[in-house]
Amino acid sequence: MDGKMVEIPKPTKFRYFAKRYDLEWLLFNRFHKAASVRGFLTPKEFFTVVSWRADLTKDLIKKSNVKLREKIRAATRDVLDDGVTKTLREKLERLLQIRGVGIPVASAVLAVCFPDRYAVLDPRAWHFLYKWSKKGQLNRQWGSIKHKTVSTDKNQALRDYLNYNRILSRLADYALEDLPRSKRLRNLNKALWAFESEMKMRRFLRGLK
Repeated sequence: MDGKMVEIPKPTKFRYFAKRYDLEWLLFNRFHKAASVRGFLTPKEFFTVVSWRADLTKDLIKKSNVKLREKIRAATRDVLDDGVTKTLREKLERLLQIRGVGIPVASAVLAVCFPDRYAVLDPRAWHFLYKWSKKGQLNRQWGSIKHKTVSTDKNQALRDYLNYNRILSRLADYALEDLPRSKRLRNLNKALWAFESEMKMRRFLRGLK
């Protein structure tokens, strides 16, 4: 002990950081609001979203320089401006110009910036929709997922996400119409993730004696 007194934070600080334990609170509240006002994501915010969606942050940060950080600000500024990037395809294509960013990460950035319009491309949610489609539980009203995984081809993956987001948007408005529009897609994303996880756990437990 160096004899230095450590001040215990106020109770409000404990509650504040307890909320931040769930990274989504930071992304979909603080980052979303700040970006909406500022007009772009800062590099730190961008890398936090990337870290949440995929384990690529260390590589990106190692390669990060003034030029890359400025590209992030410019790209997210264009994405947040509907007058510059008018469609979902245009927003995706703009984000894909950032080195190291693929469709899954781009979808996460869009979901943070526009939670009422865009869903995170989650492999478990995708697989659940694929199984529903295969069983005929998704019809023309919702659309369907034709293949088991998202394509590794960037152009096809872009089309896959456009279809995926269209299906989730329709399902979210149907299943979660009691929630504010800004919360529907994220809650549906989490519900599908939980459904798929529970099914995997049940299959695992059935194999135990």
